[in-house]
Amino acid sequence: MKRLLINLTAVSSLIALPLGSAFADTDMDTDTIALPVPILSTYSHAFIPVASSDDPAPVNSSPETPNYLALTYNLTHNTNLSLKAIQMALAGYEWALKNNKVENKNILTIVDFTVSSAKDRLYVINLQSGCVLMSLPVSHGKNSGVNSPWATKFSNKANSLQSSLGVFVTQSTYFGQHGFSLRIKGLEDSNNQAFSRSVVVHAANYVTPDFIKRFGRAGTSWGCFAVDPNESKNLINYIKGGSVLYAYGNSPQYLSTTKILG
Repeated sequence: MKRLLINLTAVSSLIALPLGSAFADTDMDTDTIALPVPILSTYSHAFIPVASSDDPAPVNSSPETPNYLALTYNLTHNTNLSLKAIQMALAGYEWALKNNKVENKNILTIVDFTVSSAKDRLYVINLQSGCVLMSLPVSHGKNSGVNSPWATKFSNKANSLQSSLGVFVTQSTYFGQHGFSLRIKGLEDSNNQAFSRSVVVHAANYVTPDFIKRFGRAGTSWGCFAVDPNESKNLINYIKGGSVLYAYGNSPQYLSTTKILG
């Protein structure tokens, strides 16, 4: 596994997270939010693992507190994820952890709906190693962006056919209309109808490389997180059993009402 030597003092100023502080004030457009980050060690350098797909992802052990500063730098420079999506996902993970909602503490999945559906915008992260285990395109809901690679509208309402934002935890697997699938539960007001709406993780032929190459985007779901059938089994096996999945999108309403920052 490749590793990258980073000066954390320099990184802290780059991503606006003060070294050695328990909180970080970070500019989010016109809003300032406080994101919890652990107190870092006194070492001035750290080895940051670069994305790898062959790292084990143990389920039941409790990881040491992740180095959020190093992880944020690594994800910002080695993935398509926006800085905002990473920061919000880490805040959501900590919020879920503090509220005893997380069974699989080693895995965090981040979906960034500000990225085109033609690109990788779902990332599965091993928080123990800091490595990306998987990255792949994922669909958004039909009415979140009709015939578009961009998701711009979000809803928690039944029959909206839109994606929902916020913190989810994964539940049990099952075999349904789309084969091997994964139930998820929304933990916020922005997504707490996910289970009743049958929003799940499943395979779909409209998220294959061939489809994306032909149309320049992935197809759309009814609000589910649909992925390439060749990747769905591995994805589900990585994240099942109570891990956090965080979905980020450009929604001022969500940012102004979410409780994960407070």
